[in-house]
Amino acid sequence: MCYKETKPRYEKKDFIAPPQDPDVVVYYREIGKKDVKCFKVAEYEDAFVVCPKGEIRPVEAPGFYEVVAAPAKVIWIRSARFIVTVGVPMGCLPGGFGIHADLALYLRSPETIIRNLISVGKEGKIMVSDIRDELRRILENAVRNLQIDPKTERKKVVELIHREMNNLIVRSWLGGFYCDVQSVGFSFECDLSKLVEELAG
Repeated sequence: MCYKETKPRYEKKDFIAPPQDPDVVVYYREIGKKDVKCFKVAEYEDAFVVCPKGEIRPVEAPGFYEVVAAPAKVIWIRSARFIVTVGVPMGCLPGGFGIHADLALYLRSPETIIRNLISVGKEGKIMVSDIRDELRRILENAVRNLQIDPKTERKKVVELIHREMNNLIVRSWLGGFYCDVQSVGFSFECDLSKLVEELAG
């Protein structure tokens, strides 16, 4: 084991932790021989340590820990689900319509994410905006693959897109996540709702 539990630190300069930014989903940092050795794990984070020989050790509980064999890479992953809305505008899809989807994203396989980060730089982060951009690309590909007809029953559209997006996520850099498509809307519905509001007003 290349780390051990240690007593709490109260000065931020005395420990390493992810940035206090709600848009950070994944943060990783290599702790070298000259770095502060203590790191903190919060209740809403899953954390893993990649030890010098490459073994991956999960951090079992929130608290403060000390790296005892450096260099070691610590990876923090936000464990709570988060909701994003992604959309593909008109003009990008055949059929002349745009589409948007409300999605809940869950951590499914942290090991997949960790494997992707082991050999990258010493420090970095994955933001909600990075994930949203990738989900937008995946949604566009899913709709193209399925050749969605907006006249199809909405429940069926949601089921089809849900299944296809998860098939595509597995083959993307988001492979450690699972996507729950909660609702789908089309651009012409937005135009219709605006018209109804104008007529009502």
